Amino acid sequence: MLYDHGFIHEFIPFLHPYTLMLITSLMISARLVDSSGYIYRASASLISKMKSPPSIVAIIAVFSGILASFIMNDAALFIAIPLILSVSRYAGIDKYKAAAIVTAGVNVGSALTPIGNPQNLIIWTHYEIPILEFIKAIFPFVASSLLAIAGYSYITLRKSNAWRKPPPPIVTNKTHLLGGGIILAGTLILTHIGYPGAVLPLAIMISLLINYRVIINLDFTLIATFLFMFASLTKLSLIIPQDIMTPLLKTPLTTYLLGISLSQALSNVLTTLILIPHTKLWKPLLMGVNAGGCGLVTASLANLITLRLLRKGLRRLQIEMLIPFLIIMLTGLFTLYY
Repeated sequence: MLYDHGFIHEFIPFLHPYTLMLITSLMISARLVDSSGYIYRASASLISKMKSPPSIVAIIAVFSGILASFIMNDAALFIAIPLILSVSRYAGIDKYKAAAIVTAGVNVGSALTPIGNPQNLIIWTHYEIPILEFIKAIFPFVASSLLAIAGYSYITLRKSNAWRKPPPPIVTNKTHLLGGGIILAGTLILTHIGYPGAVLPLAIMISLLINYRVIINLDFTLIATFLFMFASLTKLSLIIPQDIMTPLLKTPLTTYLLGISLSQALSNVLTTLILIPHTKLWKPLLMGVNAGGCGLVTASLANLITLRLLRKGLRRLQIEMLIPFLIIMLTGLFTLYY
């Protein structure tokens, strides 16, 4: 790539600039919503009403998955994992099993909307899929996977102790919640009507008016990681011979399975960038890369965020992630042709 002088001229399109703008805008929105405290308050209120640890974990997994579909999976995990660790501490739950269940819920829940995770954004913008058509296509997979994960939580955690300690009081900020909501709505509307380039300026302007520290505290390392992946992997995907990839992506089943298997080796975002130029079957590709992100810890950035928040226990987390992954993969097979 370094010796390809033509790459310099092609560099900007390879960056997927509009996708990067959408990701950054959604990260800003998530920061504001997170700092508003309202999600923590809703979660605490929910927990205080529940008596069964399996119910708590199942509901947090489903709630976090739905939340991820609006504020992206990475942002949702920064809320969900500290919450589930707190629940685990006071309810006698295995924190690795609970973290794996919640991470699986976030991974599949984020698949529901075009803005739920980076691979969805890439597929949505590449194929120019209407939002409602996108949601309608993926809904059976997401709904059935979340129900299956909730059921798995009930089965595996049924012997845990009851929740006894009430959650601490939480300070809220309506301005941050409103600002995050406006950025989120603006991102969807501007992208839908064909002005994705206006998304990031809007997000920056609103965040600077509300709290400039939101910009300062963004995860720029994560943004740089996406930038590097987009630039290098898009170029790689274009030089892969068509006669190698196209036959493997002719049917929904092979596309789904290839998306899952490559995600284990390369991560689901990289797999999306590699496969997307070689197939028009966007639904099985979408399902495959989202199901594939639930496998190995390295299969998605979301999994690595969970590991980072746990601080240790790679082997334990990986073991606990395998069964939810198999459940989600099999659920996907049942809904592939729905």
